[in-house]
Amino acid sequence: MKFVIVNDFLSSEVLGGAEINNKILCEEINKKGYECLEIKSTSVTEEFIEKNKSSFFIISNFILLNKDLIKNISNLSYVIYEHDHKYLRNRNPASYQDFTAPKNHIIFRDLYRNAKAVFCQSKFHSLIVKNNLNIDNIVNLSGNLWSDEDFDFMEKMLSLEKVDRFSVLDSKIPHKNTFGAARFCKDKEYQLISSNDYHEFLTKLGSNTKFCFLPKTPETFSRTIVEARMMGCEVYVNNLIGATSEEWFKLKGLDLINLMKSKKDKIVNKVIDSFTTNKTNKIYDLSYEKTPKVSLVTSMFKGDKYLDKYLKNLTNQSIFEQCELIITNANSPGNEDKIIKKYLEKYDNIIYNKLDYDPGIYGCWNIGIKMAKGEYISNANLDDIRSLQQIEILCEELDRNPDIDLVYSE
Repeated sequence: MKFVIVNDFLSSEVLGGAEINNKILCEEINKKGYECLEIKSTSVTEEFIEKNKSSFFIISNFILLNKDLIKNISNLSYVIYEHDHKYLRNRNPASYQDFTAPKNHIIFRDLYRNAKAVFCQSKFHSLIVKNNLNIDNIVNLSGNLWSDEDFDFMEKMLSLEKVDRFSVLDSKIPHKNTFGAARFCKDKEYQLISSNDYHEFLTKLGSNTKFCFLPKTPETFSRTIVEARMMGCEVYVNNLIGATSEEWFKLKGLDLINLMKSKKDKIVNKVIDSFTTNKTNKIYDLSYEKTPKVSLVTSMFKGDKYLDKYLKNLTNQSIFEQCELIITNANSPGNEDKIIKKYLEKYDNIIYNKLDYDPGIYGCWNIGIKMAKGEYISNANLDDIRSLQQIEILCEELDRNPDIDLVYSE
């Protein structure tokens, strides 16, 4: 078996997440005893396709590919390993309401529809692709690839003393929004970080206690956010980060490193198996992945005596399955972790964010609001008890009256 990965740039040319990921994918496929090569999209010709027509093609970034060759590729055995949104003319879902473009803004629809699989980076990414293309061959890989050397490097960074300041990505790409992140940190100490050397970049990122990233367009995954979490940093993000849609995002440090290590072989096998099996490749049911109706935002500090009763009340709400509950622990000295653990194991729509400092109740609310993905939002205080239909009743009122922005109970 021979595999060909098509990419616009190689990792030796561009230090980007897609390029690094594809390089490691190629190396891992080779380690499994197959032949795999990376080729730049500008080097793909009709002659190359004809010579390698029996190979398995992994189409990654292909914006620089000669568009006259798309039909030739469609006749091959191929998957699409999607890193952004190349099916949109402007590649920016944020341009459209609910990230869904009109049909005349969709391109390459047949290329995606006829692929053996369209691999996406996260639930968030998968849902946007699904809503725009309405295809049923989407697979959520729920992760990215790092080398063993990279994992070892980040694990060592965990043990180093950090400077109490923010890292801000120093990028000239407008949608990365360096200005917005710097403005968020304007009253705090922060450091602009960048480097053309990957491990030097990780050193800068992992040397600070916090990382702020507020992109203007949906990030399909955001390796940098996950790298910051693996190195033990707190992260400040908006609701455009794909990685935050995954259940495992609540992990950090060595727990997250070990999880990503375990994912590497599964991801590589999933790509290989997509060419050799007729069974469905879906990792999860896309129909389940819907925007939450309500985001419930909670600040927690010394909440031991309230927490269990509070969680029982919320999880028994009539529409709790349509909600997400975001709890931010403001460096509480209490023993809340033991109580909340059993709920985290049972409910995948509870997000637990534990800080190593106390920003105050409204600071915690703001952190939760930035993470929220719900259609509506509500604070949910530890010492409050709601009737079990309260959230449903308030939502119905808002749904019936689109001119109303706020509802509350007496």
